[in-house]
Amino acid sequence: MIEKKHKPLEMPKNRDAFLARAMSEGDGCLSAVGLAYELTESGAGTGAEANRFSLARLVELSRRKLRLSLEELASRADVDVAEVLAIEKGDDVRAEPRTFQRLADVFKLNVDALLQLAGLVKSRQSSRIGHAAVRFAARSEPMAELTPEEERALKEFVEELSKA
Repeated sequence: MIEKKHKPLEMPKNRDAFLARAMSEGDGCLSAVGLAYELTESGAGTGAEANRFSLARLVELSRRKLRLSLEELASRADVDVAEVLAIEKGDDVRAEPRTFQRLADVFKLNVDALLQLAGLVKSRQSSRIGHAAVRFAARSEPMAELTPEEERALKEFVEELSKA
């Protein structure tokens, strides 16, 4: 079987190039790592913490719903297992946008919403997603199997993310 290699994402070199790229992408989303993180308000504070926690729970519950181990998810998404583990733990990681694109593909989620939760993009939908993230974080607790409440919370949150 031929292994498919992904071309690395080329990042703008300065703020002006970054902003020009963001404007060319439309809908107000910024899809770059370092500069996007600095330009968004989600780089610090309780909003960012709630989003990071919600992202961690979303990835964990979605993985468990598919009955995948961390290693199986990382393999399926073609990303490093340590990166998936750090995301699931809610660590303040600066994963590349491609990581979230690949996780979104595996989970069949909206990648822009995942990037917003990760603090990598800011769009007009950020406030709505932030509120949905807080509701989701408030309802989910770690357990071996998804409870009906977790299933409902996950389903509602995924539906909100799909609207982004």
